Parts: sequence; C-alpha cells; structure tokens
Amino acid sequence: MQDALTRFAGPVCFLDCDSIIRPGFHAEVTAKMAAGVVMNIFERKNPYPPLSGFRCRLPHLGDYHYDVTASAMYNSGLIGVTPEHLQVLDDTLAMIDALIGRPRNFPPSSNLP
Repeated sequence: MQDALTRFAGPVCFLDCDSIIRPGFHAEVTAKMAAGVVMNIFERKNPYPPLSGFRCRLPHLGDYHYDVTASAMYNSGLIGVTPEHLQVLDDTLAMIDALIGRPRNFPPSSNLP
C-alpha cells in the first residue's frame, strides 16, 4: 500500500481476494475515503489480551502502549487510504516489527479466540 500511495499519489483501496463487489462499490468507497480511512467491519475490543503492557516507539506517533480498554480490531479485508495516511502506515509497520520480536507475548493466529 505504501508503494502504491507513493507511486500513484492517489487513493488506494486494498481488498481481500475473496471480496464480493456489488454495483455502486467504487462510488461509495470513493466518497467515504474523501472523509478519512475506510476499514471493514469492527470485530472486537481488546483483541490480544496477552499484549497487555506491550510498548514501543513509533516513528510518527511516538510512544505507544497497548491499551486493553481502548484497543479495537477491524477486519482487514478492506482498507482504503490516501497519501495523507502514509505516516499511519509507517507507524503500523514499525509496530509489526516490534511485535515480531515478542513471540512469547504474541500468540500465533491459530491460538486466537
């Protein structure tokens, strides 16, 4: 997504390959992306309780800690962003890199509820 945002300097929408596109999808996503980030449906609060206490420093946001009361998980089957969101993607990748070094505290996906 970072490459596409940088290369094309315009909105980018990522879809899972099993997504079903209905008439009007492009117009609806385009309109919603004008107001901000587009994400798929909300799934749950505190999706990874074992991460309680996780902290890292993100390049743009700064100090981050996993907050069990505020953390939310959305289905990643649809993500729509604009070039203005490149910093969010930088922070996301930095967080993923920090999590990769914590395998004992981050359960494999097969153990998630």
